[in-house]
Amino acid sequence: MSVDSAALVAHCRTQLAGYKLPRKIVAVDEVRRSPSGRPDYRWAREVLAAVRN
Repeated sequence: MSVDSAALVAHCRTQLAGYKLPRKIVAVDEVRRSPSGRPDYRWAREVLAAVRN
């Protein structure tokens, strides 16, 4: 699956204030969830750290 980052940010710009726009978009196959069903933010930070390096 390919994601057009510019189009996604353009759409977000119509829905969100400028300071809430994503600074970086990383496409993953699946967002991991904690046992309570919430997004696993620790996993997300690890994915971002791997992309930065």
